[in-house]
Amino acid sequence: MFADMKQTKEEAEKTRQLLLDTALDVFLSQGYSQTSLEQIARQSGLTRGAAYWHFPKGKPELYNSLVREKSLLAGERILQTIASDGTPIEQLRTFIQGWCDALEQDKEYCQVMQLVAFMTERVPELEGGIQEKIAANRQMMDYFDTLLRQGIKSGEVHRNTDTAATALMLFCQLWGMAEIWLMDKSAFSISRSMKTTLPLLLAGLLTTR
Repeated sequence: MFADMKQTKEEAEKTRQLLLDTALDVFLSQGYSQTSLEQIARQSGLTRGAAYWHFPKGKPELYNSLVREKSLLAGERILQTIASDGTPIEQLRTFIQGWCDALEQDKEYCQVMQLVAFMTERVPELEGGIQEKIAANRQMMDYFDTLLRQGIKSGEVHRNTDTAATALMLFCQLWGMAEIWLMDKSAFSISRSMKTTLPLLLAGLLTTR
C-alpha cells in the first residue's frame, strides 16, 4: 500500500512538472494573455481537469508557480557558491557574478526571465505574483545593503558610503544589463561583461584597490 502511495505521489509530481515545463514553452511562444490553461493541458497530453487538479486557481496560479519555483531554484544554486567565510565584498561579487552566470548558463531560468520581462502583461489576476516580484527585488537590494554595511564595519568599504543608494545602483545596473542582454543575446556575454564591469562599479567604494 505504501509503495502504491509513493508511486502515486511521484506520478502526480511528474504530471505537475510536465505542466510547468509545457507552460514555459507555450507562454514564451504566445505570451501570457494569449495562452489558456486548456492549451497547456492539451500540449501536455492531459485533460483540462488534470490541469485544474494541480492548479485549482487556473492559469494565474500556474504562471506564478512557474516563475516562483524556477527563480527559487536558480537562487538556491547561486547562494551555494557563496563562501560563508568570504569578506562582505567577496560575497557581493560572488552573488552578482553568480546571478549573471546563472542567467546565461541556466536555460530554464533565462527563459523565465524572458517571459517575465517581455511576454507578460501586467493584469490584475497576476497581482499576487507581481507583489512577490517586488518583495524579491527589495530583498535583493536589502542583501546588497547589508553586505555593504558589513563592509564598512570591517574596513573594506569607505565609511561615508551611502549603502542604500549604492545597493540601488548595483541592482539597477544588474537588471539593466540583464534586460539588454535578454533582448539581444548575440550582442555580448553578460557573464563575461559583468566580470569586467563589476570591479569598475565597486572600485570607488573600497578602501584598498
